[in-house]
Amino acid sequence: MRVALFDYSLFYESLGLANLMGALKAKNHDYKLFIISEEKDIIESVKQFNPDLLSFSVCTGIHHISFGLARYLRKHMRALTVFGGPHVTLFPEESIKEDCVDIICRGDGEEALIELLDALKNRGDYSQIKNLWVKKDGQIFRNEIRPLIENLDSLPLPDRSQYLKYPIVRDLPLKRFITGYGCPFQCSFCYNAMFLKEVYKGKGNYLRKKSVDRVFLEIKEVQKISTVKRIHFHDDNFNFYQEWFKEFCERYAKEIGLPWSCTVRVDNMLNEEVVKMMHEAGCVGVTYGLETHNENVRNKILNKHLKNEDFEKASKLFKKYKIKHIAAIMLNLPGETIKDAFATLHFARKLNSDVVRAALYNMAKKQPIIDWLMENNYIDHAPEIDNFNPTRLEDVAIHSPDMERMIRLSAFFNIMLKFPFLEPLFRFLSFFPIGRFGRSRMYDSYLEMRFMGVPPLQGFKYFLKVRQGFKAFQNLR
Repeated sequence: MRVALFDYSLFYESLGLANLMGALKAKNHDYKLFIISEEKDIIESVKQFNPDLLSFSVCTGIHHISFGLARYLRKHMRALTVFGGPHVTLFPEESIKEDCVDIICRGDGEEALIELLDALKNRGDYSQIKNLWVKKDGQIFRNEIRPLIENLDSLPLPDRSQYLKYPIVRDLPLKRFITGYGCPFQCSFCYNAMFLKEVYKGKGNYLRKKSVDRVFLEIKEVQKISTVKRIHFHDDNFNFYQEWFKEFCERYAKEIGLPWSCTVRVDNMLNEEVVKMMHEAGCVGVTYGLETHNENVRNKILNKHLKNEDFEKASKLFKKYKIKHIAAIMLNLPGETIKDAFATLHFARKLNSDVVRAALYNMAKKQPIIDWLMENNYIDHAPEIDNFNPTRLEDVAIHSPDMERMIRLSAFFNIMLKFPFLEPLFRFLSFFPIGRFGRSRMYDSYLEMRFMGVPPLQGFKYFLKVRQGFKAFQNLR
């Protein structure tokens, strides 16, 4: 059976697609990856491959693009469509009703995809496969989710070889890896709580970790086929498993030896001993969620349970051990004003943040915070996921008197962070439309690329490609 898989990203290989391709490779299925914006004629390219199955990974916010692409392809070929990823897992009813959808896969897809292909190959019944919702003979078959695979080392190695035909991804010296799944914390703006409480309830341990041996094996396999100069670990909370983390740090410098970065939570587990271990193991950067300077909002509304003091202690340790850090912040949170936006900027500057990722809080259906927003009269109904598009901030942001100004300011947060003397200028300019330059966030992209170790010229090339790709995707909606 032939499977066509589709990716939209130019900056990273999709870790989920790499896992699926690893499963397909282990069972000797024929598969091919297509990066949409890199194909001169996507229809002709897919037609030449002649797939039996069109496979899409769907994230909320770009789900319209995935569905639009499927409709576009279906006009020119006959093949079943299957959609996986976090969007269809959390919003199965909304997804299965789309006219371009034949099958959705909720949860992990490695086993379900292989079972689906085996059934199709043998002309068998695929309507009863666990994890799949199937449209067939005028009915929708809603199958339960199978128990989680807790031993991640038992899965086939991810396969990234399909990305080698695309120079824009192949030549990027930064590669991402993931060492485990799940987060034990339940921030109210995050979908993690829904995975824990609704999707995987009774299906096993959602918090799963690969062995250090397995992680190093995956890195070495990628080194065989691609140039790797920098690694980023994409886990939600890289340092949560303390014994695992200690073993990783003790072995990494000797066995891998590449500079790396990760995402951390700046709680009491991130003490000097841990940061020193990270430094000695070659860690050069971390990202963390600051969200806001306002402890009341961060802890009572966002449910993060972190004090400003925690961030101040962590930033001093990062500076001491020469580890760069990115602070992710959200503007226009419930009850916050333009004054709070600048207070958060000043706090990030106090923390000596190398980069800030500033964005407006986006409301989305099923976020735990939505009930609180309705109870406290910030919104009168839960937002519909069908129309969710984070590029249309007026549809997904909390409407407040300062919303428009905060949209404009978010584009210039890093400039104000690095050049405080320009703050009065941008405070004034926030009253006026920012135009294309502000929306492009060129300076933000430059700082992110430098943080990730991407050379400036190569980073600029990727920036232009991503902008071109985004425009191409918009036409598929």
